[in-house]
Amino acid sequence: MRHQHVFAFHGVIMGTLRDEAYEKLDYLSQLTEVVIGPQNEVLGRAPDRIELTFEQVNKSKSRTWSSRAGYEISVNQVLVGVLPQSDWPYLGDIKQYFKFEVSDDFELDLVNKKMTGTITMVKTLQQVDEKKLLEIALERATRVLHQYDWPAKRLREKIVTVLNTLEPGHGTEWAKTMNGRVAWSGYNEITNTLTNVILENKWRIRDADVILKVGGWINSYLSDESDQDLGLVNLVKLKIMLDKDLPVYSIDEVKNANTI
Repeated sequence: MRHQHVFAFHGVIMGTLRDEAYEKLDYLSQLTEVVIGPQNEVLGRAPDRIELTFEQVNKSKSRTWSSRAGYEISVNQVLVGVLPQSDWPYLGDIKQYFKFEVSDDFELDLVNKKMTGTITMVKTLQQVDEKKLLEIALERATRVLHQYDWPAKRLREKIVTVLNTLEPGHGTEWAKTMNGRVAWSGYNEITNTLTNVILENKWRIRDADVILKVGGWINSYLSDESDQDLGLVNLVKLKIMLDKDLPVYSIDEVKNANTI
């Protein structure tokens, strides 16, 4: 029987430190530390070529008149018609990887609802660049930091804790030189530090979902007034996982405050 070590932080049981997603990757993916993001999954589900009917063109044209070429066809609207609703939140991230090809005899008659020739939407890229995936995930993670909702009580102390967790000693140094409103200054410092940690690959987080969780944990910890929130517990658990010197693809998130 396989035994798993169980860890605790401030009396809260943190569970095991296994990264099951990493364990399920094939050898080559583990070796290259491939970055996983939903954008590539959605891009992979989108057809390489879609020849549009009049109905699709009419439904997908933009509502604003373009001074350059009349109505514009919306990539997003075309993709909405061929991809499941669960993919729609990511269409804005991948729309630049499609273009339209139009035949020489193409004509669109909106009055008589007729179309001659062909218009085809073509995928121009099969996979989003890994750095771009990390940048998108980071932007979404920092977007969930709502500094206006952070209560003033103990906020400075808690921001120091977050920054020290992200980079040892960083919060202590920030507190010495901090100027202006605590929440705004803390937000900027956390954002800049998290950007450095992720894009410089200091934590080797290779899954976009984990990056998004980091932003959520930080915000929930700074927003909490009951001292019952588990955001800091999960952030510390992630830091402990980094000691294994392996890329991170998943974490067994602590969701209940089981104590010892």
